[in-house]
Amino acid sequence: MVGGVYDLEQAVTTAETVLNAGVNGMDWSNTLMIVTSDHSNSYLRLQEELGKGNLPVQTVVAGKQTYADGEVTYSTTGHTNELVTLQARGAGAELFKEYAGVLYPGTNIVDNTRIYEVMMSAAKDQGVERIVLFIGDGMNIEHEIGRNIELMFSEEIRKGTGTIEIHSGSPGGTVVESYDAATSSNLTISGSTLIINPTAELKYQTQYYVTFDENSIYDTAANHYAGNTAYNFTTRADPYAGDHGGTSTETVIAGVGTLGLLAWLLI
Repeated sequence: MVGGVYDLEQAVTTAETVLNAGVNGMDWSNTLMIVTSDHSNSYLRLQEELGKGNLPVQTVVAGKQTYADGEVTYSTTGHTNELVTLQARGAGAELFKEYAGVLYPGTNIVDNTRIYEVMMSAAKDQGVERIVLFIGDGMNIEHEIGRNIELMFSEEIRKGTGTIEIHSGSPGGTVVESYDAATSSNLTISGSTLIINPTAELKYQTQYYVTFDENSIYDTAANHYAGNTAYNFTTRADPYAGDHGGTSTETVIAGVGTLGLLAWLLI
């Protein structure tokens, strides 16, 4: 989950830098990057065209602002139906054009259910090797229950001390699995990637968080990962189990924020 606008901007910028540099074989020819938002939390809308000498009049009563003449309407509820921006770059980005206006004729609106279809089409039909998905505020990444969890950092890493844990429901929720960073055989490192192999299969339709002790991961210069960010994903049933026996070869990289050692969650 990328919660703040600044965090999202920093995460996306770093991912672009990695792709521009061709790190770990990732570049724009084999990688699709998608940046969007789960939903809007608020809006501010002008109800008429304004200009010089024609500005909205705001009235403040007991600390509450209103626009008595109705020139401006706004909402700060927890979830609105306002449109959000969707941007895509790299291999397969043009696939979104096929869905623009399909559910809303005469517009360029893409329904959020089409994002998954574009990712699947890019991976299956166009040979896209990696998909980098950034969703601001409220992101739930779907993960298949029998697969490893992989975290790719922005540089090579090594194990430290302390624990790395998987929690259910929240970063402080029930501990599902706990690993000693220095000794656990469930944790392996390959260059800049940390691979977590859960002992048991995770439950369907459950949100999980991966947390780190402060000294559990280091880079090669002995800088430790601060461990102050939890990485979350939600498990699901594989909709294509009948086609390939319940396994999957697609890789999704989900941006999770700005860190001292930037990490992405690969699922």
